[in-house]
Amino acid sequence: MPLSEDWKIAERRAIKRDPELHAETVKGIRELLATDDDEDRRVAYHLARGLLELEFDTDAELLAQLRESIPALNQINQHQAQGGKIMRVVRIANVEHVPLGTAEAVPGWTGGDVHRTRQPIIPEGESDFFNASVVNFEKGAQTGWHVHSSDQILVITVGNGIVANETEEHHVGVGDVVQIKAGENHWHGATANGYMGHITITSSDSTASR
Repeated sequence: MPLSEDWKIAERRAIKRDPELHAETVKGIRELLATDDDEDRRVAYHLARGLLELEFDTDAELLAQLRESIPALNQINQHQAQGGKIMRVVRIANVEHVPLGTAEAVPGWTGGDVHRTRQPIIPEGESDFFNASVVNFEKGAQTGWHVHSSDQILVITVGNGIVANETEEHHVGVGDVVQIKAGENHWHGATANGYMGHITITSSDSTASR
């Protein structure tokens, strides 16, 4: 949330009185700007504004980075004031893996329990229109037969796998995109010999049933 004017004025005065605090603030701004978190960058932008207004003797590279950041903050604040939504950029490698427990195995699997994880990239409630996650399948793991109340889009991102409905079965690999129609009974997952990961996209109000 935006910092209050009183807080910002007090912070800037404290920084101006204490060179060590200034150095720590610069260090903190560098770390915040390096993250992928919008709120971290927002805090960095506010601190950056204070440093530039105080005209500290800060190294040219950081000053350039901060000056580039401030217009972005102004754009965000203006967009929010107008009731707009903010673009989100998610790096999949930084999204937590949520275990989905023991999964069903592909036909003929004899290697014991298999598992899946989910990485929510557009979590429930984040979008008015879509849910999206990465689902990661161990060797031999699959979803089991199920249907969705909306169309489902799969984008294969890692490895090779299988997508099947009641009449056909397709082997898929990285770069393949699959559209599964609402109400179509199907399953998808890895093969017995390798792993598979895919992005799944459904409508925000979609439900799944077996």
